[in-house]
Amino acid sequence: MKLRLFVFFALVFTLLTSREPPWADAHVTYDTTQALVDRWALDVHTEGGPPWFYAHHDHKKYGVFPLGNVVAMIPGYLAYKLAKHASFLPDKPLFAFCSHLSPTLLMAGVCTLFFALCRRRGVTARWSLFATLALGFTTFVFIYARAPYSEAVQTMVLIWVVERTLDQGGRIRPPPAWPGSRAPAVCSSTPSSSMCCSSRSSPRTSSRKRVAVASSARSGVDCRSRSWCSPSSSASRSGTTT
Repeated sequence: MKLRLFVFFALVFTLLTSREPPWADAHVTYDTTQALVDRWALDVHTEGGPPWFYAHHDHKKYGVFPLGNVVAMIPGYLAYKLAKHASFLPDKPLFAFCSHLSPTLLMAGVCTLFFALCRRRGVTARWSLFATLALGFTTFVFIYARAPYSEAVQTMVLIWVVERTLDQGGRIRPPPAWPGSRAPAVCSSTPSSSMCCSSRSSPRTSSRKRVAVASSARSGVDCRSRSWCSPSSSASRSGTTT
């Protein structure tokens, strides 16, 4: 089911993808990707754009945008370099199409992980599918699946961290309790006051309390007069006043 969902969203996002090349900050990011693949460098030769898009060092110009998105765009650019050898494909539309491949696959992965999260939380398969379709086609996921911006990488990393955290949390077993820590100390015949002592006490303390309760029962003294029980509760239940 997860593989079919991934393929479905990848195909739909690809069919409905934008036909424009990267622009604005995505232009600088994609130019950095090209420089990294072609020259093994991070400086760009992009012309135009506002000055806050760039940082300058040693007479070189660099984009100021996250390198995670630069790396994430590499598969799309490699696909373009392979496909441009086919002479019957026009270059500019092919370049624009391939620049959207990486965000398309990332957002398809986001939808697939969201479906897995719903199933892990106990949601039925039908409602998990409805929720995943709503996520894919009625939120910003659909928008940024069609443009090479960093939102696709950010969303993928966020939902992957959440999914991995919940998965690891489900595998952690609680630490074993102390022997005898769950044994209640019965202090009176009424159910409401049968747990007047702490159930998380140590084995030595619990043993002392049981010995004290047994000795009190033999001597006819109510255990509620002991120091570990509430004085106000003892007075109200015994009907005595101090």
